[in-house]
Amino acid sequence: RRMLYQNISDQAEVVTIDLVTSKIVRSFPMPGLEATHPLQYDPVYDFIIVGGAYGILASYKPDGTQADSIAVPARIDQCTLDGTRHLLACAGGSKITLVKEAPNGKLAIVGQIDVARGMHTVAIDSKTGDIWGVWAAIAGDGRESATQLADGLAHARRLDDPPALAHGLAFAALGAHFRGDLATCRALGDEAFEAARVQAVPQFHLTATAIGGWAHYMAGDRTSGLDMIESIHGASQQ
Repeated sequence: RRMLYQNISDQAEVVTIDLVTSKIVRSFPMPGLEATHPLQYDPVYDFIIVGGAYGILASYKPDGTQADSIAVPARIDQCTLDGTRHLLACAGGSKITLVKEAPNGKLAIVGQIDVARGMHTVAIDSKTGDIWGVWAAIAGDGRESATQLADGLAHARRLDDPPALAHGLAFAALGAHFRGDLATCRALGDEAFEAARVQAVPQFHLTATAIGGWAHYMAGDRTSGLDMIESIHGASQQ
């Protein structure tokens, strides 16, 4: 069965959503974790790995059985999983922390590097093992960010990895939105919407729906744009 595991941050619990029925089928609490944010699921080892705001990373079976927990830098915002090597790269606390996951769910820090204070977004190329980090320049640079988003999208296309492509398209469309580039935003938003829908990547499907709805509305197609935006509210109520 196709399942989505989602943090409920203010309740420190994980809910399991059946993607066929769009219904919550299970939830479990995570005692000791607060303000949970990063969540990754390893389908090979069948463990959910979740981080809290105050320096704890823990692993659970989908039924809620805890396997392990370790101390990590506080305020980790995002972790990404290399499913081939069973490594997580986690960004936050001015560091990238590399965590190894064992088949029994045990976790161990195997590497750490100091990075820019504002770095919260990280990704691993599962083919090369390269780790990519993104952060904003303090003064901001719209042209540089547009180039970086374009480079990231081109890399996602080369990888031929559908979730990575949906991710790249959604964020490239968001970047075009902030630059006020309506035509690019609409084109990338529509492509992201379709890629996320076909590959059943719910989080990027909702992002693409919001961005695409805005672009359609601003381009004069107000009915279609509002319908797309309102559909997000309907999806969130299911």
